Amino acid sequence: RRYTDAAALGEYLQRFFDGRPIRARHVTWAERSVRWCRRNPALASVSAIAAMLLVAIVMTALAGHLRTRKAYQEATVALLRAEATSRIALEALDDIFLQLSPDRFWIQSGIDARGEACVCLGLRSGGALASGERTAMQLHASEETAALMKGLLVCYDRLAEQGGDNHQVQLQSATACRRIGDIRQLLGQLAEAEREYGRAIEKLTALQGVQEDVPLVALELARTFNGLGNIESTRVDSGAAYAAHCRALAAIQKAGRVTDLPPECRYETARTLYFLANKATVELANRRGEESGSPLVSGRPYSSRQCRQAATSILEDLVCENRNVPDYQFLLALCLRPTGTDAMSRADAADRRRAVAILEELKQTHPNVLDYRYELAATYAWVGVGFFPWQRPVAEPDAESSLGMALAESRWLMEQNPSIPQYACSTALILAKLAEIRARAGEYEEAEPLFREALGIQEAAIARFPE
Repeated sequence: RRYTDAAALGEYLQRFFDGRPIRARHVTWAERSVRWCRRNPALASVSAIAAMLLVAIVMTALAGHLRTRKAYQEATVALLRAEATSRIALEALDDIFLQLSPDRFWIQSGIDARGEACVCLGLRSGGALASGERTAMQLHASEETAALMKGLLVCYDRLAEQGGDNHQVQLQSATACRRIGDIRQLLGQLAEAEREYGRAIEKLTALQGVQEDVPLVALELARTFNGLGNIESTRVDSGAAYAAHCRALAAIQKAGRVTDLPPECRYETARTLYFLANKATVELANRRGEESGSPLVSGRPYSSRQCRQAATSILEDLVCENRNVPDYQFLLALCLRPTGTDAMSRADAADRRRAVAILEELKQTHPNVLDYRYELAATYAWVGVGFFPWQRPVAEPDAESSLGMALAESRWLMEQNPSIPQYACSTALILAKLAEIRARAGEYEEAEPLFREALGIQEAAIARFPE
């Protein structure tokens, strides 16, 4: 029924045997392929081998890609874990260092009218907390504390070596050196402190050319140079101290305009100006590009009072902007104190009362920070009694009661912290001031025991801390 005659049926059968398409129905792609292979067996064999090789190559590549991707994911996870471990280790080390040595530094007192070092008390300035979420508990400094910090520095150095070009780790290693220098200086070990500061400066100088976060490097350089300046002040080398503090100011100014810097850099600028205020004059860089009224607007030498006023201006702004940072208020209180031991003007007396009020509040709010109590004692003791021949006897009417409050604070600090020589020296000085007032009043029997006690304390401090 499908074919008109036998010839048509014969043609159909012949096409079927030849492997060619037939007209009776549509030939599928698979049938066409099979029939083509039957007609071209050699070419079909070569094509099949090529197809199998292609499939093998694709499968091999896919398997390799999957293995590589898995290995990359595993390496990424391992790297993230290593970075997290390093970060946790650095944070732990940083917390320990903050506990053992908060960012505060012993500094030298002001000068009197003749340019002599003021005999009131050595001062200590404060730094902002590294993080708003951390509150550093100031522990008692000791030789054991310094040794522990020295051991921890090895951890910083090893992390820095493993980190390669990790600038953050290198910066923290330099910061650790500087902090060890701080505590060595606090313990009266000036030569060791100077060596640690030198190491810190070497590391920070190397970072200056590669560190992206320039203000942080400048901040640490300024802190370290200020530490060196404090050592020179303790050695009564005013010229070397002046030069070191000038280098600190230059390091901060290279980071940018004062008003554009982060709060901690502005604070260090104020702190450096405060140091320089205790010297004769300071040559400030030309900052005419800053806003009108800025304290840093001229290249001419500035007097001690002008430097102190510049520092006070910066700190007043910082206190208004950051009322939760107690050390801004702390340094402001130090700047408000009189600059010498001669008779105070009404303005000076008002500033001194404000400084006492600030320090009393800080002592109540932060009883575990010894610096606040020490500087409160220093402020109470900031009265001129004509202790040396070149000083006029200008003791205020309430000088004795003020010195009594200073003595109570200073005795407590000395008894609780025998390893810190400044507490003993300040106690001896306050006793001597009280004795001088009694002697000038003709009360020699009351004055003599005070002088003898002061002498005994000072001699013991000299014997224990010869530097």
